[in-house]
Amino acid sequence: MKYTNTITLKDNQQPDKGYNFVSDEEWSDKVHELPEKSRKSIEAVSSVSELLKEHKIITIPLNVNLNNDMAIEIRNSKLYTFNWVGVISKPIVDQNNDGYRIEIKSRFDEGDKQYFLLYLLNCVYGFNMFNLDVSSKEESDYIIILIVLYLNKLIEAYSDGLYKEYIRKEYNDYNFKGTMDINRHLKLNTPFMGKTAYTIREYTYDNEILCLMRQVIDYIAENHSKI
Repeated sequence: MKYTNTITLKDNQQPDKGYNFVSDEEWSDKVHELPEKSRKSIEAVSSVSELLKEHKIITIPLNVNLNNDMAIEIRNSKLYTFNWVGVISKPIVDQNNDGYRIEIKSRFDEGDKQYFLLYLLNCVYGFNMFNLDVSSKEESDYIIILIVLYLNKLIEAYSDGLYKEYIRKEYNDYNFKGTMDINRHLKLNTPFMGKTAYTIREYTYDNEILCLMRQVIDYIAENHSKI
């Protein structure tokens, strides 16, 4: 789904720096004020363990210490954040069919971009964040984070070799093997000239998974070549 609204929070906003929910009519995008209509979307992503169970989140490191399970907590109509930064979202929509994406920024970032989070990713994965064009409003932190995680997982997977799978292919030639496709054979080879129509299962690199991965790599190379 398309997230038409973004709720931006800062980490570690507690115990006396929480956010207040105000009515939709009173909300004017002030600091530490959130529209009431965003409450359901925020509550849906508040528990890190629940997001992990539903496979809705990628954490760094993968094995996290969940002594504090809550990324976001709502108490008495006030919202508090803890020691989590990143981008979290879930397809919860309001009555106007508007979806929300919740971004938790580091309290050390003053602007709109999550430079501190990108710096932390730089320390973990070893790419140069200073070469990335993330200063414009058109460039999404979320996209950059996904690309970095994707490339890291791709490198890990490549150490095990390229992915292969069995797929069924159709042939019509002189090297018959596999299972004869009688209907197709009669259609293509009448009168008979020596060829045979047949199908065979092949263990091959030519599969949909690798095709999709190649398309993603081409997109990254074309639009984010400095990563």
